[in-house]
Amino acid sequence: MEFEPIFFAVLDDPLVVEFGWMQGTTIDEDEIPERFAAEDFWVRTTNEPPELASELLLLYSSHPTYGHAWDSSAAERPAPAPNHSVPDEAAVERVIQLERAVERHEFDDVLLQAFGQDAAIAVRRDGIRITRA
Repeated sequence: MEFEPIFFAVLDDPLVVEFGWMQGTTIDEDEIPERFAAEDFWVRTTNEPPELASELLLLYSSHPTYGHAWDSSAAERPAPAPNHSVPDEAAVERVIQLERAVERHEFDDVLLQAFGQDAAIAVRRDGIRITRA
């Protein structure tokens, strides 16, 4: 899998407003640096208000639009609120692929080179915001 095509496929999804993750060097319980990792992938759709914290939009938890997308079928996802858009299966799969690409360490070298160490990344159609931790 290549990173760029799935990155832009999610970015171009009209339901997706922004997405992001945290990246940096993990620390073990003895406060010793271990390895670079990207984690806590989140997605904000047109269904979620801008003030909703990204911590409530994590894909691996009960996402307001995607539910437990990574381990559930469409039948198990939450019923949409009135006037909310519902992602089709292909859109859900693209988001899951990007989440996996970010969090499963396949592209750690790319993410580190592109965005640096110890950063919160937020991607929107109008640009990428990098907040140093």
